Amino acid sequence: FKEQKRGDVVIFQFDDNTDYIKRVIAVAGETVEIKDGLVYVNDTLLDESSYLSESTRTNSGRYLSENIKFRVPDNMVIAMGDNRSFSADSRDFGPIMTNQIKGKVIIRVTPLSDFGFIKDPKY
Repeated sequence: FKEQKRGDVVIFQFDDNTDYIKRVIAVAGETVEIKDGLVYVNDTLLDESSYLSESTRTNSGRYLSENIKFRVPDNMVIAMGDNRSFSADSRDFGPIMTNQIKGKVIIRVTPLSDFGFIKDPKY
């Protein structure tokens, strides 16, 4: 696992005691914008239908504000949780350094009813 791509579910170390599991939404050089509860990457609506319910809305946070484009710096990614309403992610704490990423999640084990391989979304 060398380069992250949009849609990857990754594990990263946020601080000395906490690991997070989030989905990569945008990579270095891309722009991200939250408009009307939806995510746009490079001015195109991000199709998140394979991992978010249709009713899910993405709220802005302390770092990513509504209707403000953010360009992802080199060696960084923007990551958001699939449980957007209850997720601490790049909307609040900003981009993640790629050297903080420990690996890519490929199998979901809980809940057991959802056990299986994580499929990469097609954008």
